[in-house]
Amino acid sequence: MAPVDPRTEPDEPGPPRGLSGELARRVEELGGLATDTFQATDRAALVAAAARRIGACCPLDHLVVGVLDDGNWHPRSAVRTAAETGELIYEPDTAVSPYPDVAELAARGLLSAVVVPMRSLEQPVGALLAARATIGFTGPDLMTLDQAASVVAAALELCRTTEIALRAETERSKAALIADRRADELAALHVVANAFDRLDAGHAAAVAAGELAALRGIEVCRVCLVAPGGELVTVASATSHGSPLPPLDPWSPDALALTTGDLVLWRRPDESDVVAADGLARTRLTSAFAVPVVADDKVVGTIMAGSTGGHRLVTDEHLLLADLAGQLLVEAAGGPEGLHTLAARTLVQ
Repeated sequence: MAPVDPRTEPDEPGPPRGLSGELARRVEELGGLATDTFQATDRAALVAAAARRIGACCPLDHLVVGVLDDGNWHPRSAVRTAAETGELIYEPDTAVSPYPDVAELAARGLLSAVVVPMRSLEQPVGALLAARATIGFTGPDLMTLDQAASVVAAALELCRTTEIALRAETERSKAALIADRRADELAALHVVANAFDRLDAGHAAAVAAGELAALRGIEVCRVCLVAPGGELVTVASATSHGSPLPPLDPWSPDALALTTGDLVLWRRPDESDVVAADGLARTRLTSAFAVPVVADDKVVGTIMAGSTGGHRLVTDEHLLLADLAGQLLVEAAGGPEGLHTLAARTLVQ
C-alpha cells in the first residue's frame, strides 16, 4: 500500500499543558483513532483515518500502515517480519538496515525507523512503519505507536470481516468485543490522565487504581510507593466483583517488581515457570502483573493488577496503561520526593 503522509494538524487544537498534558493529549487522539477507524466504511478510509490520527498524536516524517492482505510485502521486509513474529523492530540507522523497506528510506533522508506489529485475535494483520529524519524514538513514542497498532489491527479485522462477509456471526462478535475492550481501555486512561492533571498525587493514585480494576480482564489493582525507609507502602487499591486483594508480602508481584526493577508478569499457570505458578497459587490469582514506577532511574513504586476469575488473561494493553499511569503519577507528585512524602504520610496514618 502506498505511504500516507501523517503530518496533519488535529481536528481541534488540544489545550497547552506540560508533560502530563502531552500524555493526556495523546490519549485523546488515540480515542479519536478508535472512533474514526471503527466508523470507516472501507479499508482505504480506515488507513487514511489511522495515518491522520497517529500523525496528530506522535510527530512523524513518514508513516505506512502496512496490511499483509495487500500482498505487496517482500518476504524479508520489516513489515512482514514484524507482523509474523509479533516483535517490534527498531532501526536507529536506516542506511544499514537488513530490511529492504527500511533501507530504502535512507535515500529519502529518513534516518531512523520503527516497525510496530499489528495483530488481531493472535493472527498477523500487518505493521506500522514509522520513520523520522532525526535519530531516535522516545519511550512514550513507542507506547503510543504500540497502542495505535492494537486499535488499527482490531479495526482492520472488523473491516475485513464486514467487507468479505465470510465469517460467521460469532467471529464478527469477537472483533466487536475487541473494539469494545480497546475503547474501554482508552476511556479509562483518559479518565486517569485528566485526574492526574486536576488532583493531588494521593487522590490521583486512587482514581488510577479504580479505573484499572474496572477494566475487562482485571479485578484487583494496587498502587504502592517506596517509603524513605525503603519499605513498600500501599497508597491506593481497588477491587471489582467482590474479588479479594492479595496480601502485600515479599512473594507478591509488587515486591518482586521492586526487587528486580523490571516487569513481573504471571499469566496462565505454566509448569515450566515455577515462580509464576507458585505466585498465582499463593495469591489465588489466575493472572497478574506488576510494573515498576521509575523516576530519575530509580524504582519509586509499583502498580499491580490481576484477575481472580475464569480464564481471563492480562493483555499487553493492560501493561501499557499501567506503565503510562505510573509516569503520570510521578508528574502529579512533582517528582520522586513528592512520592516519598506521600508514602511516608500513608505509613504513619
